[in-house]
Amino acid sequence: MTTTNTNVIKTLGAADLDTQELVTSLVAATKEPRQKLIDVEKKKAEVAISTTALLASALTAVQNTATEIGSIAKLNQLVVSSSNSSIVSGGSSGTGAARAGSYSIKVNSLAEPQRRASNDLASTFTAAETTLTFSSGGASGFVSSAVASENQVSIAAGSTPSQVVASINDSTVAKNNKIKATLIDKKTAAGGTGPYVIVIQSQSGTANGFSIASSDAADALGLDRAITTADNPADNPPADADFTVNNVALKRSSNTITDAISGVSLNLNSAAAGSTVTLNVASDSSALTSNVKNFVEAFNLLADLVKRATGPAVEGDELAGTLKADNNARGIFLALRAKITKESSSASGAITHFNSIGVSFDRNGVLQFDESKLTAAMQSAPEDVIKALSNNRLSPSTTAQLNSGLAGDVAVAVAGMVKSTGVVKAMTTGFEDKKTRVESKQAALDSYIERLQNQYEKQFASLNAVLANYKATSQRLTSTFNQNSNN
Repeated sequence: MTTTNTNVIKTLGAADLDTQELVTSLVAATKEPRQKLIDVEKKKAEVAISTTALLASALTAVQNTATEIGSIAKLNQLVVSSSNSSIVSGGSSGTGAARAGSYSIKVNSLAEPQRRASNDLASTFTAAETTLTFSSGGASGFVSSAVASENQVSIAAGSTPSQVVASINDSTVAKNNKIKATLIDKKTAAGGTGPYVIVIQSQSGTANGFSIASSDAADALGLDRAITTADNPADNPPADADFTVNNVALKRSSNTITDAISGVSLNLNSAAAGSTVTLNVASDSSALTSNVKNFVEAFNLLADLVKRATGPAVEGDELAGTLKADNNARGIFLALRAKITKESSSASGAITHFNSIGVSFDRNGVLQFDESKLTAAMQSAPEDVIKALSNNRLSPSTTAQLNSGLAGDVAVAVAGMVKSTGVVKAMTTGFEDKKTRVESKQAALDSYIERLQNQYEKQFASLNAVLANYKATSQRLTSTFNQNSNN
């Protein structure tokens, strides 16, 4: 913008008028009312963007706390005690509701992996070029690939025992079947090394047994046959865990069992065929109680934010009225309130609504929590509480938008609101577009004011010239009149 600092009229003495001040005043008189409107619009857009960010944060807090009480692993909190934890211990499986009670368990034998041991390999041993071909040995759990090479391990000529181990562990067959090779140093001489033994181990259970065929006719490694010598106990066939629960005989491929007792994870730690272990299971609602409190608090904070933002402006409250003209925020709140008051999409027994576990709105619309109702419900029917809150899902189905229970459905609803194509993003985009339009208005006003100031300065420059000419003429006439008078 061009700025003229010289007051030509005053300089020429033609007038006492301050033209620079006049230009500034005229420009300001034109700009100020328009600028004020733009400033108000811009501030409204900026504050609305900020408030929408707070809304998104508050919604995320509601989603997170709802997820905590809509995920079965978080709900199924147990106190599990064992009469002999060295044989059997337990905890929550996170995959079902557990009813309090006692269970009698006997462990006859543990699940074991298959271990295949090599010959004793001298410290100077190097392998011949060899292909080891793995197969399932008739067991269904071990993966035999349709691609022959994926069942094979190539051992390069000259490989040391440690290099053989590395070749096995890096192979596709090992990764597909989670087998692992290790190198054991038997150290028969003090301070020496070797001989070495390579041990290949599968996952536990008979289904994970394997066999090995070697292309080396001399079988220098000795991995293609079972070794049962007394001094090499590392070689053994796979086995399933053999145990009973309340006198029901069971077998599993693992010693960690999550599908024998609903909601309970069993850890078989040792075999003791003649011993009976009593496992006591009780629900622990303390974590759920804490999580429900967090949910109630998060929702009430959201409600307060929406109430202030969509209400009238209040002096001293920068949040009040910032979303007054936007119906989306109130719509979000009403939608979530409806979710909290409606019947569960997975009602179970007497647990049908949030108020069945003590969560309800008071006469002022504030969400309240009666802990005693939740405690009583968890003691009498924990499986119904868990089902009604989560639909027994590991976590709310926010992607597929499937029924996920009382809490899970709230989390699903919020996820839809805050996603990249959701209503909160649309609100933010709308306010950002409004700010962009205001900035365009500002640029247009600045350009207009610059042109106007240039115009005023040109006009006053012309006026200066006229006044200067008038002054010169006046001085000549005065001089002429004075001379005539003297004569």
